[in-house]
Amino acid sequence: MEEEQFIIRQSKKKQIAYVLLVGFFILYYFIGPYDKSRIIYEKSPVFTIILGVIFISLLIYFGYELLKREAEITLSFEGIELREKGYYHWDTISSFKTVYYSGIRIVQNEDLVLSFKEFADIKFDISHLEKDRDDLIKLIIKYKGTSGGFYIGHEVRRG
Repeated sequence: MEEEQFIIRQSKKKQIAYVLLVGFFILYYFIGPYDKSRIIYEKSPVFTIILGVIFISLLIYFGYELLKREAEITLSFEGIELREKGYYHWDTISSFKTVYYSGIRIVQNEDLVLSFKEFADIKFDISHLEKDRDDLIKLIIKYKGTSGGFYIGHEVRRG
């Protein structure tokens, strides 16, 4: 029997990597091995405090996201729900595609683009999900069935 809903969350491995990376930066910045680099603490304590607040805020945010792990995409036979974007019935979607942005950027993103019959397209970042692009497309096709739009392929944009 098929599940009524399929929930896709952010990748747990990537979230753990973010927490560890920010934790490393905090340790390195405040307990780092270089006494000469700590001159900035005395010369600009405001900068040190601001940077510390930013790092601690990032650590709290990524830790919270890791513990909470909200649904990013919820698929059902009636429609698709995207976190912070809303719920869309399959019949309102005319087509969908994936777009990979490559090039000189440090972070290379991949988006799911939903095209609608009556209003503007919606982009949703799928770079950090627990399912890769191919699995996500198969799941969307499975859950949309014969209703809704069709998959128009994968696009690569350079820039």
